[in-house]
Amino acid sequence: MNLFDYLEWRCDVPFSVNPFQEVDNLVLAKLVYTDFKDILPPDGSEVSLSDACQGFF
Repeated sequence: MNLFDYLEWRCDVPFSVNPFQEVDNLVLAKLVYTDFKDILPPDGSEVSLSDACQGFF
């Protein structure tokens, strides 16, 4: 299982059912260090994480 497999599995499981795991920490760390500079609009308008990820990939 890789990080993307985990995210696909985890996306519909609430933290109330399966609490925050060490792997969730890894996901957040990867997200923090991702360069979204060329993906986000220059005017600073809001973009959903899902839309930003689609622009990234």
